[in-house]
Amino acid sequence: MKKVCAVLLALVFTVSISTVPKLVRSQEIPVPLDETVIVVRPPWTIWDKWNPWIPQGLGCWEGFYQLIMEPLWYFNYSAPDPTKAIVFWLAEGFEYRDNYKTFIIHVRKGVTWSDGEPFTARDIVFTINLVKETEGLTPHTWANEWIESVEAPDDYTVIIRLKRPNPRFHYNFRQWGTLYIMPEHIWKDKDPVTFTFHPPVGTGPYRFVRSLPEQQMWIFERRDDYWACKELGFCPVPKYVVYRAQQAADVERINVIRGMPASWVATDIFPVAITRELMKYPNVTVIPFFDPCPRGLWINTRKYPLSLKEVRWAIAYAIDYDALARAWPSATPSKPAPYPFPDWPSLRKYRYPDVPTPEYNPEKAVKILEDLGFKRGPDGVWVTPNGTKLSFEILAWPTSERILAAIVAENLKAIGIDATVKAPPHAVSGELTLRGQFDLYLICLCTGMPWNLDPLSLLETFYSEYGKRVKPLGQPNPEVSVSRLVDPELDKIIDELREIPPTDPRAEELAHEGIKRLMEDLPVIPLIETIYEIVYTTKYWTNWPVPGNEYTIPPNWWPEFKFMLFNIRKPKKIEYTNVW
Repeated sequence: MKKVCAVLLALVFTVSISTVPKLVRSQEIPVPLDETVIVVRPPWTIWDKWNPWIPQGLGCWEGFYQLIMEPLWYFNYSAPDPTKAIVFWLAEGFEYRDNYKTFIIHVRKGVTWSDGEPFTARDIVFTINLVKETEGLTPHTWANEWIESVEAPDDYTVIIRLKRPNPRFHYNFRQWGTLYIMPEHIWKDKDPVTFTFHPPVGTGPYRFVRSLPEQQMWIFERRDDYWACKELGFCPVPKYVVYRAQQAADVERINVIRGMPASWVATDIFPVAITRELMKYPNVTVIPFFDPCPRGLWINTRKYPLSLKEVRWAIAYAIDYDALARAWPSATPSKPAPYPFPDWPSLRKYRYPDVPTPEYNPEKAVKILEDLGFKRGPDGVWVTPNGTKLSFEILAWPTSERILAAIVAENLKAIGIDATVKAPPHAVSGELTLRGQFDLYLICLCTGMPWNLDPLSLLETFYSEYGKRVKPLGQPNPEVSVSRLVDPELDKIIDELREIPPTDPRAEELAHEGIKRLMEDLPVIPLIETIYEIVYTTKYWTNWPVPGNEYTIPPNWWPEFKFMLFNIRKPKKIEYTNVW
C-alpha cells in the first residue's frame, strides 16, 4: 500500500511540475539572465517604427523614451522643493530674457548620439524648424503657436524667440510631453511624415538591438560609450534590457516566484490576492506608487442645486473616505486624498493647513442642508425651497470606480440624498460629461500639476475666462473642465500667475490663494489616492527604489526608469566560513 501511495504521489508531483505554465521560460530570453533586466508590459503591434510624431509611428514607446531618447532636463518628482526639482541632462541650464519672450538653452558639452556623432545646439534648431515647417507632425500646431524663430549662434547655445511671453516655456522640454530632439545627420534628408527612424539613434544609455515579434520581445544593449558616465557619473548597470509582453496572471505569478529578473505592474496583471501572496516571498519587492491622478467626484456646477457650493460641501461631508480607501483593489492600502493632487514629497508644500478639505462628517452635511432651508420630503429625501428633490445620478467608469460610486451612493442615501449609479462604457460617459448631461462623475482627478510641479497647472483646469468659455448645458464644451465652474476671482488669480515664473515669491502667494479658492468652490471632490503596485525581484538585482530609498519614482513605465538602471546592483554573495 505504501508503495502504491508513493507511486501515486510521485505521479501527482510530476504532473504538477509538468503543468506549471511556462510561456516565457528563461531559455527563451536570448540574452544572459544575470546580465538582464526584463520589463513586462502590454503587447505591441508595431515592430519597425520609431517616429513619435506620426500616427502609429512608434512601436516600443517605453524603450524609446526610457533608453533611446532623452529630454533636455528632468523634473525630480521626489524632490521636497518643487521649485528646485530640475535635473539638467542634455542641457546645462536655461534662461529667459526680454520679459519671457526669449528663451535660451545652454547645451551640455560632451553629449554624443549612439552612433558617435556629437549632440549640439544645431540638432535642437533642426528639430524645432522641422516640426514647425511640417504639417502632419504632432508638435506642429504647438510650435507654430508659440515659436517665432530659433537659432544657434554656436554649438552649445540655442536662442528661441517666442510670439508672446511664457515664463513656463521650459516645461516643453522636460521628460513628460517633451519635444524629442532628433539627430540632424539622420533626419535631414528624410520625409518626416513617412520616415520610420528604424533603427533609432538616440543619446540614451542603451541602443536598440532587435525585436522579436513572435515572442513579443524587444532587446536593448548597454552603450559602454554612454556620454553621461563621463560627464555626470551615471552609468547603466545591466548589459541588456528586454521588454516583453505580459502573459496570463498565473504564468507571471510563476515567473515572479522563480525570480525572473523582471518588473511587473501588479495592478495591471495580478488580482489583489496574488499580489498579497507574492509580497510574502523574500526575493520579491512590491513597491506602491501614488498615481498622479487621485480618484475624484466631479460635480456639474451648472445644475441646480449642485450650482450651490454649500450643496457640494454637504456631499463631501457625507462621504466615508476610509471606506473608499479600503475598497480600492490594491494589496497596499490606499488612503483618503484630501487635496486634488497626489501625496508626493514634491507637492506637499502646497497642502496648506488653512485650505478647507473634505472629511467624513454626516452631521455637518445635514447641518448645511438645514441652514439652506431644505426640508425632508415624506420619503426622507431633502427638497429645496423651490421644490427640487436632491436626487442625483453618479456616472462612473465601469471598473473599480463603479465600486467606489456604489459606496458614495449609499453614503448620500444615509443623509437623505437620493443617489443612483450608472457605469456605461467610457465613450458614453465621456460624451455625456462633455455635453454637461450628468450630475456627478466618479473618475480620475487628473490635472497638469503633478507633471509640472506647478499649482498653475491645477488651477488652469478650471479656468473659465470669466465665464466666456462656458457653454450652456447640452452643448459640447471641451474648452473647460466637465464641472464647468465659473469663478471670476479664481480666473484673476490664474491670469496673474501666468505672467510670472513659478520661482517668483509672488507665485507661492498666488498658489496658496488659488488652491484655497478652488477648494472652497469644490467643483471636484478629491476621494482617495490611486495606488499602482510594481513588482521587482531581487534574485539578480537589488537596490530598487523601495520606500525609504526613493532615489527615483518607482514605475517601470515612466521615463525615470533609467535611473533605476543606474542604481541597481547585483546582490552580494554570502561567503561561508567553516567552523571546526
